[in-house]
Amino acid sequence: MLSILLAASVATAYPQERPPLEFGADVRMIRLDVSVVDGKGRPIVGLGAGDFQILEDGKPVEVALFEAVYEGSPQSVSPTDDGGLVVEPRPRLDRRLLILVDTAAMSRGQLQRARDGTSRFLRESARNGDWVRLVNLSTGEAWDGTVPHDRAALAAVAQGLRATGSPWAGTNLPDAIAERTEGRAGLATETATTGQFLSVFAQATGLLGTLESLLLELDGVAGRKAVVLVSPGFPQVMGLDAHLQKVASLARLAATTVYFVDAAGLDDLLPEPGGKMLPAFEVAWSRSGGAMDLATATGGFTSRFSNTLLPALDRVGSEMRSYYVVGYVPPRPDDGRFRSVKVVVKAAGATARTKKGYLAGRPRKP
Repeated sequence: MLSILLAASVATAYPQERPPLEFGADVRMIRLDVSVVDGKGRPIVGLGAGDFQILEDGKPVEVALFEAVYEGSPQSVSPTDDGGLVVEPRPRLDRRLLILVDTAAMSRGQLQRARDGTSRFLRESARNGDWVRLVNLSTGEAWDGTVPHDRAALAAVAQGLRATGSPWAGTNLPDAIAERTEGRAGLATETATTGQFLSVFAQATGLLGTLESLLLELDGVAGRKAVVLVSPGFPQVMGLDAHLQKVASLARLAATTVYFVDAAGLDDLLPEPGGKMLPAFEVAWSRSGGAMDLATATGGFTSRFSNTLLPALDRVGSEMRSYYVVGYVPPRPDDGRFRSVKVVVKAAGATARTKKGYLAGRPRKP
């Protein structure tokens, strides 16, 4: 197995994805990977094209492409102009899973549970043919491998993930910001409060920058792709909105789903039944709102308040192996605006998740 730096290319190891389907000179297909699960988060298989409804900006559009992808589903089906169906063999779709572990931001207990859960997932749950990249966000190290060939080696690396000091710790504040204001008893000074904000902002910016680099590399790489972020996450902070939206757009363009596992939740501390959340939990929710938004925008989910990482990783693995592809022709020409997309499944107890929309490009010049 090869140990590499985080900046190394993902795309070079795999052939480029086929260009998007096109119909006529000026018509393109919007392709959506859809995870459909029941109330316990288990994938639902056996659905047909008639079970799906697509809404663009709240208005229904016609399903023009349908594909069921799960073990034992060898075909894809697409309608023809005369109302018939074209059935084609579906080639095996490679699965690419990137697990990003923010080791420096975790307590010892959280890190040990992250190690144990990731290592066990790689030993027991990863399937043959899976390509896995394991990244230590603290050190910038990354390890690539395929299952089953590199299963044992990847599991050993996961078990040995180490934490170092955060690259943003001890940031020196500019003099203009560091002018000290004496705080009243029990209250933080202006310097301390400003320093905490800048530290959070720097960490969030660095994390988003890392995700941005990885997603740029994944664009054009074929197969089912998922990024699992194991971290305390990052908040909804003023000034990060544009960067967050950019990363979400890159994930949608790269057809990559982002999942967020809140490392703080690995302590398995739950609110009292029926009671109000304790202040620590309220802080946790506000601390990671940006990461939660990113997962939702790309069709992923957030996992919190579990003392093991394994169930979340198992859910991700199941969704990578069992999902649906639906496509439609946009009813309006490109205008450079964001268009919301929603997929509704007509099956009792089913929930569908997909990316929340797409950027409609720019109008073509005559």
